[in-house]
Amino acid sequence: MGRATKRETQNSIAGLTARTPADPSNAAAGLRFHAISQEFLLSGCNARKSAAGRREEALLRRRTKRTADVLDSELQAFVAGLIRSVWALEVLLLLRRRSPAALTPDELTRELRATPTLVTTCLQQLETAGLVAGENGAWTFSPSSPRLAELAGMLEQAYLERPVAVVDAIMSKPDSRLKTFADAFRFKDKNKEKDE
Repeated sequence: MGRATKRETQNSIAGLTARTPADPSNAAAGLRFHAISQEFLLSGCNARKSAAGRREEALLRRRTKRTADVLDSELQAFVAGLIRSVWALEVLLLLRRRSPAALTPDELTRELRATPTLVTTCLQQLETAGLVAGENGAWTFSPSSPRLAELAGMLEQAYLERPVAVVDAIMSKPDSRLKTFADAFRFKDKNKEKDE
């Protein structure tokens, strides 16, 4: 099979673009489509590049991806301090999107397809963090300060644009219970025991 010419590649992209819905609410899918189409154009149009040129482009793409996957320090601190799991993030963002409406734990459970225990745990964590409030069995997005509201908005935007970076920030936090469990298996220094 021969390599695609620049014209064939552009026609293929034009055909895909024509079939892509122009729904503004589907911005994340549009960004992914744009990235895929750019990758397709690069791979098809640069078939004649030297091996060194292709390696250099791949290195540049990796560097760009790494810098795009890093959250700013304030948002990183917000996630590390207040968002304990991806489920908690999903609960927070759902309540934020539905604000000012209040949702019951049952509604959240159905919407997120989670377990009632998980949703209740997330709501308690978010309430302790000052991000949501519960009243009469229903919960609303109710940040305790304007800065928390602003950071929650920044987090939602980052999650739409760079979901991997946000999930990495949540998952990279050390779990104190896991650390305590791991510390129980550390060997004690025999010299310290003799000194005591």
